[in-house]
Amino acid sequence: MLDKIFGSGLPEVPEPEPQKLFDREQTSTLTIETSRGPVEVAISTFSAMTGWRIERSAKDYFSDSIEKMMAFSDAVLAHASNGGTPLNSEAARNELLERWQNVSAVFEAVLEHNGIDLSLHHVMRDDLAAFSAKIAQGIIMYQDAVMKPLIEEMNKKGGTAQ
Repeated sequence: MLDKIFGSGLPEVPEPEPQKLFDREQTSTLTIETSRGPVEVAISTFSAMTGWRIERSAKDYFSDSIEKMMAFSDAVLAHASNGGTPLNSEAARNELLERWQNVSAVFEAVLEHNGIDLSLHHVMRDDLAAFSAKIAQGIIMYQDAVMKPLIEEMNKKGGTAQ
């Protein structure tokens, strides 16, 4: 490619391979222990828009609403399967995973496989930015309220205030 621009005197540099981190067909496997022995759970990659929606709704996991938290958890766990059967219902999860610790392990594995950071500081970034903006706005309003009478008084006495 560079030789087209600069001539053929430069060494040939190979084009990089496309990144396959989020190949739709990519899966990973998690082995969990159950009363039936080890069980393999396949973890699939989110489609682009599913990943976007899940990443953007991650704060629902920390919600006071059990319905929002469970809806988020259901959306994540639906991307795990065993023998081609998705874990997209509570009954399927109870049957295969047996213990809440296994549910938690699968949940974390699906998020990690798909590059979703569920740490509170990451999830709440938009809320923190909005909160910070409101604090700044309040400070400016307070400053204006305190300074306005002083500026008016200075202007009455012939001083200059901008």
